[in-house]
Amino acid sequence: MPAVINRISLRDSDPTGGLEFRVIFTEPVDISSIDINDFVVVGGSSTTVTSIQPVNADTDRIDVRVSGGDLDSFTGDVGIFLSDAATITTLSDSTNININDLPQAVNFGVVRLVNGAP
Repeated sequence: MPAVINRISLRDSDPTGGLEFRVIFTEPVDISSIDINDFVVVGGSSTTVTSIQPVNADTDRIDVRVSGGDLDSFTGDVGIFLSDAATITTLSDSTNININDLPQAVNFGVVRLVNGAP
């Protein structure tokens, strides 16, 4: 079975500084293969993915920060989704995580904002 994203959840929120989502994979990934273009923002906000940070030495989880745009005043859903052009590879066999392998229920994290606050 190919590696997939196990869960994406909101980890931290500060609409003036952004939202941070924790992404947990089903197996370790090559952190050097991940960049901001591997994720896209979903919902109606004009915010964008601005940084990717590994979580300590754990290579099966990363934090993805979105910020900017209208985030500080936005009302509606904001989340992240794996990009169609994602190039995230696994450590075990160097295969790419494919968007088509992700169960719809776990492939994005969404939070509802009201005037920029969750």
